[in-house]
Amino acid sequence: MNILYIAQDNADIDEHPGPGLSVSAVSEENLFNRLQERPDALIVGGDTERQTEERIKGIRRNPRLCLTPIFLKTALPAYFDSVHDGIFTTYPDLVQKAEEINGRVRDMNHKDMMESQDYTLLAFLYSRNADLLPYKSPLSPQVYLFPLVEALGDPPQEIFRWITGLVERGLLAPERLVDRIRLCQKCEWSHLNYVDICPACQSLNILRVPFIHCFTCGHVAPQDKFLTEGSMQCPNCRTKLRHIGSDYDRPMENYSCLECSQSFVDPQIIAHCAHCDWKNNPEDLIQQVITTFRLTAKGKYSAKLGGIDDIYALLDNLNYVNPRHFMVMLDWLLLLCKRYPEDSFSIIGISIKNAIELTAGLGKHKVSTLVDTFARRLRELIRTTDITTRTSEHNLWLVLPKTSSAGCAVLAKKIMTLQDMTKQEDGSMLELKSITFTAPEDSNNAETAELLIARLTVFMEE
Repeated sequence: MNILYIAQDNADIDEHPGPGLSVSAVSEENLFNRLQERPDALIVGGDTERQTEERIKGIRRNPRLCLTPIFLKTALPAYFDSVHDGIFTTYPDLVQKAEEINGRVRDMNHKDMMESQDYTLLAFLYSRNADLLPYKSPLSPQVYLFPLVEALGDPPQEIFRWITGLVERGLLAPERLVDRIRLCQKCEWSHLNYVDICPACQSLNILRVPFIHCFTCGHVAPQDKFLTEGSMQCPNCRTKLRHIGSDYDRPMENYSCLECSQSFVDPQIIAHCAHCDWKNNPEDLIQQVITTFRLTAKGKYSAKLGGIDDIYALLDNLNYVNPRHFMVMLDWLLLLCKRYPEDSFSIIGISIKNAIELTAGLGKHKVSTLVDTFARRLRELIRTTDITTRTSEHNLWLVLPKTSSAGCAVLAKKIMTLQDMTKQEDGSMLELKSITFTAPEDSNNAETAELLIARLTVFMEE
């Protein structure tokens, strides 16, 4: 195992660390610019904590070295816990951890990892069998940071939206709830000051005071307005107030605005943003749920094999429209069929169940060829008036205007026979599942396009 030591002072390098181990010093310049082979592990130190931090960031942002196990000579702040692989104690411990990581790294598609920041992150999490962890930083715009995302490269400006995109693509999944925060609706910062103000004039100059209600004339005012020369007297009708309950009482109104003299029970609450000065109503604040994230099965396959979205994208050449427009057209067809029942139409849903698993065994190029073959054959079966969309990577939907249930069943049977054309010598092939729907006989009166597709998806994925 080839271990490199990076530090200002290399005097404590063990020249005889053990059988099969080679430990040598290397400068930062040689590490980043002249090193030909990727080391099996790095031991990083520095004269100062700041130097060590900068060295770790430099290594993680280097495409050749970003997955290399890093061990520290001295501890760093907790922010860096998810970026390095531990504190160096003994060589046997280092070797055990490094071999586990490198064993996973050797199985990966390094070309896709080098070209995509998404897959660099997935590869790092997979190689460490780790979750993506947030770090609490009170002075940051959104209180929480993701140090690993920041360390592996230049992350998108809106990290939370970027992570949400990975979740929506099925690569990451929320794991453990950490916190909930509220963000300014204008600038999305979390530094908010909650203040109570006058609901009439929006002034901050309000005071909580006791109020008096005169039973004689019904006048309500702050208590100090009723005090005249040491006695209680209504300022409106001049009635002497002696007994609470019979002459007067204390109503619920207990706030008074010193600017507009308005009295009120409850003040208005606003969340004043310290960053952009925007005054938010609390109900308008953006809620951000903070969780840890784990790799999904798809995320693990993607880390090993590279991007697979482009495999499914081969299906987008089949009279494709985006899902939003598809739903609008489907809603229109449902309404049309309700008004004119003789204008029937049909839907066929097709799910490719095992493209990810096949990629692990056959390779990405081979599976791309299989999906392309399936797409070309399917294109020969559908008409120019039929439209398609994908609601997820592997779920394809066809809308067939002017098609009865009998015609729909014939086409669905032909489509299912296409999977036999993808059969390989070892017996593996694309696994398809389909579902059909014909309006008006299969329709539910109150069902929208979105609800219909959701219902069919449940049956298709069982």
